[in-house]
Amino acid sequence: MFTLDFLNQVANGLEKDSIYHLAEKKIPSIHGHTMGFKLEQFIFDAFPYAPTTALFEVLREEEFAPVKNANGSNYDTPDSAKMLVFRLHTRWVVAAGGFLTHSVPLYAT
Repeated sequence: MFTLDFLNQVANGLEKDSIYHLAEKKIPSIHGHTMGFKLEQFIFDAFPYAPTTALFEVLREEEFAPVKNANGSNYDTPDSAKMLVFRLHTRWVVAAGGFLTHSVPLYAT
């Protein structure tokens, strides 16, 4: 969890410090896919700007619904994140003794 003030500090710091990770990736082009380099930043790049940090180990299916790609990709899309949150909320309802009035794709492939 971060405060907005801290995130602004991190954004300004990362921009000023130019901290990037170089990743070799397939890049679509008019000639098909070609290999290229991409500059990336990650959540852990914020840690040096924090006065303290704490990490928690959590169940992935309860705490992690990434959005890294556009809908239509194979994984980590807005639609897949929405489905993961839907499944979590469905499990909460069932665990609390509730029931569902329609079929829910809890374990879709």
